Amino acid sequence: MKDPGKTKSIVLYVDDIQANLVLFEASFSDFFEVKLAESAKKALEILEAEEVHVLVSDQNMPGMTGNELLQIVTRDYPDVMRFMITAYTDYDTVVDAINKGNLYGYFNKPYNVEEVKHAIERSMEVRHLRIRNREMIEKLARANELLVGLDRSKTKFLGSITDEIRTPINKIMTAVHMIKDKIDSKELSELLYMLDVSVGRLENFSEVARQLVRLNDAGFEPEKAPVSLRELLEVSIIETGSLINQEEVSVEFSDSVSDQEVEGEYDLLLLTLTSLMGYIVGHIHSISRINLGLNEENGKISLEVNVDGEFNRESEKDALMKLRDGEVAGAEDEFSIEIVLMREIMRIHGGDFNFSGKPEANVFAMQFSRN
Repeated sequence: MKDPGKTKSIVLYVDDIQANLVLFEASFSDFFEVKLAESAKKALEILEAEEVHVLVSDQNMPGMTGNELLQIVTRDYPDVMRFMITAYTDYDTVVDAINKGNLYGYFNKPYNVEEVKHAIERSMEVRHLRIRNREMIEKLARANELLVGLDRSKTKFLGSITDEIRTPINKIMTAVHMIKDKIDSKELSELLYMLDVSVGRLENFSEVARQLVRLNDAGFEPEKAPVSLRELLEVSIIETGSLINQEEVSVEFSDSVSDQEVEGEYDLLLLTLTSLMGYIVGHIHSISRINLGLNEENGKISLEVNVDGEFNRESEKDALMKLRDGEVAGAEDEFSIEIVLMREIMRIHGGDFNFSGKPEANVFAMQFSRN
C-alpha cells in the first residue's frame, strides 16, 4: 500500500462531458494524480487495470448513471473512497446513495475547488485509517490463531509428559512394594534395576522438557561450534551404556564413521542422540544390534542409527514413516516426547530428523546441510 503522506493520491473523475473532464484535471492535477473517464464503462476498465484511491463521478451519464457505477465500485472496490457530483440538487439520488453506503460525500456543480480538495484529502485519511485498522485486525487474528495453536501444542506436550512419567512412577511404586516382601538377592537386583531405569527415564524427561522450553523461547539461537560426529556417537554410547548393556544389545560402528564435523551446539546434539537411544530401547523390542554410521549425499551428511527389532506399536512406526514423506499432519499424536525434541533440535540447526523402515533395519537419521 502506498503511503498517502508521501505520494499523490490517485483520483478518478468520471463525466460524459469532455469540458468537465478538462476542467477537473486542470483544477486538481497539482494536488492529486488525476485519471479521467468519459463513461462508467471506461471507469470500470481503469479500476480493474490500475490503482485508484478516490472516485468522483457525475450522476447523470448515458448508459450507466453515477449511482449505478458507485454501487458496483462499493461491491468490487470497497477501499476506493466515493464521491458524487451533480449539476443540480438531486436529494433523492444522494440520500439513496448515502443510505446504501455508496458515498463518502457529494458536490454540487459548480463546485468549489478548495472544498473538493479538502474533502478528498480527508477521505484519504479515513481510507488510510481503515486499511491500517483492517491490517491490524488481520494481524491480531493471525496472532490469535498462533496462540490457540500454541495452547493446543502445550496441551498435547504436557499430556505426553504426563503419560510418559506415569509409567516409570508406577514401576517405582510397584518395585518399592515388592521389595518389602522379597529378600532373594536375584529378585532384589532386578527390582533395583527397574528403579534405576525408571528414575533415569524421569530424569531424561525432565531434561527434555527443560530443553523444549528453552528451544521455544523467542529469539533463541543455538551456540554453534564445530562438532565431531564421531565423538558425538562415541559419547552418546557411553552416556547410554548401562541401558544398552542391560538389554544385551551390541553396538557397531560402520566403516563410514570418519571424523567429520558439523556446526552445532554440542550439548543439544548429544541430547538428541541419547534421547534417540532411550527411545529405541523403550519403543522397539527384540533388538539384537544397533549400527551407527555416516552417509553423505546430495549436499547433506546424515548420522544414521540402524536398529533391528519390531516396534511395540505399529502406529508409532507408521507415524515416523510420515516424517520421510512430509505428511506429518495428523501423525503428531503418535510422536513420543523424544521425537518431538529431536525434530525441534534438528530444525533449529537447519537440518532434518527422518526415519525409514527398511526390511533389514529401522533407520533413524539426523541430517545436516553441508555449509
